[in-house]
Amino acid sequence: MVYAPWLLLLLLLAPYWLGPIVVWLTQKAGARPVFEPFTPPASLIVVRLPIVRDPARLCRITRAYLDRHYRGVERVPFEHQDEPARFLGEAMARELTEQVEAGRWRRDDRTGVFRPTFPSAWVMTWQALPPFSLLRRRRVRRRATAILEELNMAGPDPRPIAQPRTRVSLRCLVAVAIIVYLLTQFGSRVLRTSWTLPADFVVPAAFPDAVRALERLAGGKATPLVGTDSVGDSLRTEGFAVSVPSARAERLVSAAQPRFLEKGYYLFRSEQHFGIGGHADRVALFPRSDPYEILRLMGTNGWNYDIGPDSIVAWLKVLERDHPFVLTGMGFDWVEGQFRSAIRDANALARRFYAFCPDVVSQGTETVEALAQELVASQRLYCWWD
Repeated sequence: MVYAPWLLLLLLLAPYWLGPIVVWLTQKAGARPVFEPFTPPASLIVVRLPIVRDPARLCRITRAYLDRHYRGVERVPFEHQDEPARFLGEAMARELTEQVEAGRWRRDDRTGVFRPTFPSAWVMTWQALPPFSLLRRRRVRRRATAILEELNMAGPDPRPIAQPRTRVSLRCLVAVAIIVYLLTQFGSRVLRTSWTLPADFVVPAAFPDAVRALERLAGGKATPLVGTDSVGDSLRTEGFAVSVPSARAERLVSAAQPRFLEKGYYLFRSEQHFGIGGHADRVALFPRSDPYEILRLMGTNGWNYDIGPDSIVAWLKVLERDHPFVLTGMGFDWVEGQFRSAIRDANALARRFYAFCPDVVSQGTETVEALAQELVASQRLYCWWD
């Protein structure tokens, strides 16, 4: 289940890779090669001129084309000129019948309709998707330009009709947005809830071996953990950090942190990107178990409120005495954790958070009451200073 997003991506791109496979299998089976969903019908001459948008000019081009390529051929007037609906219906039925004879379409006698065969349906879908649709449009336009140059009729339209605007239904846009959101949330939730710590996972006693164990859990290479010193410069610490997909980082820390603590090592999230821009989070391992030492090394602060690392450490120590918690993440301007027991007075705790970290309300829940409800629901400690 960890690979659910990749499976979803393969399903979304299925027409791209299944279309050519279907065509290849059809050819291997001995059927007529399928390169177009429609075979050019013998009863119809198709010349596409999408670059011509002047009706009068189009008529002149049509006459010139027929005179050059079909001079001397008898021209038969259309049947049912006074009944356009009947003319179009019979022409469409005749053309689709020719497609059935060519093996591209089939007739569904039960419902009385024509349907594309399975290979043709795939090719039609494949050709309608970018970049194939764009390449086909360019090819048609190049062919149209060549025809006009051959007839010595190239140039702009004197009186082109207006290009119709593409009308996109707002309901369709909303529906697509909802579907994309649900699929994204589903994939993210699968990653968060499906990952489990291997039952046989053991943290080695030596710190270098413990770092390698973390690399195996995360599936990446660890690099030195960088913090911030008292003057704002980068500070290389004794710890190491590894990139982990945002949806899985929280689960990994929650499941593996107790195992590392047993060996005296502190596991925590050192960078949090919420999946924005495809950036992964960073999960770090420190060779000692004091989270407040790590917090000072990370330089966690709220300087825009005149709050430094020492002030945050002092506030958290008092909070920990009243509401025991474990810290699971520490960064330059944020800290997160999980309360070990149910919150007794959520409203008082929310006011306490708001007084120390106003951004959790002003840029987050918007009201202290909403923050209290969130604390009860999540049992999560979170502060950031923007």
